[in-house]
Amino acid sequence: MIHYLCPISPVEQRFPPKGYRYVIGPLSGNIFYPEGFRHLAGRGLRLQHQAYRPLQMALGLLSRQFTRASTVLVSGYDRTREALGWAGCPEARMQDVWDAGLSPDFFARPRIQPGRNPAHFVWIGRMVPYKGADLAIRALALAPQEARLTLYGDGPDRAELEALARDLGLMSRVTFAGWLAHGDLSEALGQYRALLFPSLKEANGIIVQECMAIGLPVVALRWGGPVGLADDTEALFVEAQNAAQVEQDLAAAMKQLTEDPALAEALSEAARRKAENEFPWPQVAQSWYSAARRAQDAAAAEPKHRGGG
Repeated sequence: MIHYLCPISPVEQRFPPKGYRYVIGPLSGNIFYPEGFRHLAGRGLRLQHQAYRPLQMALGLLSRQFTRASTVLVSGYDRTREALGWAGCPEARMQDVWDAGLSPDFFARPRIQPGRNPAHFVWIGRMVPYKGADLAIRALALAPQEARLTLYGDGPDRAELEALARDLGLMSRVTFAGWLAHGDLSEALGQYRALLFPSLKEANGIIVQECMAIGLPVVALRWGGPVGLADDTEALFVEAQNAAQVEQDLAAAMKQLTEDPALAEALSEAARRKAENEFPWPQVAQSWYSAARRAQDAAAAEPKHRGGG
């Protein structure tokens, strides 16, 4: 039995040797910008989006890698199932699993109490266009004056984001804190009211899982990976129609969490329960390898044919 964990894209080809059963996944591909933000995509990504379905169908006919797989693990929800269907993967071969798990260290700490924290919000990630840091900064300009925003991370857009904060007169309310060591994440994020996560092209969102684990409420777009990680009792979601709407709705979420600390606590408690029950790495990994073992057992139970023909 061979398990292909990488690549995670349904488009990329694997070349299993003959004589082996194999499992592919978890796969989380077929993620692109929402329609109102597709102008942000470069020419290459736009061409990829246009060619994605016919390419999947062609690869399905040529390679049949998914029709021959014993099991295909899916972590990209309906969008990835759709792409696999284009490639000829039978529905019965697909099994939904989480894309990633979390260290038990996250669950060894008590849940934070965000309702007791000041109305300070946090964004974390690489400063590139699809991560939506500019949306978070512009939303702050529409939020209550007591709201503050700290951005952890760095990247090619940092200077432009700093200029945006200056132009909006927000430098007294915005902090660019640089990279945050992963070992310090739980302690550092525990001082905020909520995470702003307006990422426009996120296949999963491990930081969303991490914030859920410590009990930090998440405000995310109803798009991509975060939609599968939490429901409306475990996070606040805003639609992803266009920039102006997202900024207004992010600001409204900040206002709601600023004025209603009980809501922050309710989200925190629900998110922590979900994370404890679903996201520890031992459980996630076991779900992957249970699927591989079932495929192996099924292969062992098949009758062995003798002779030719």
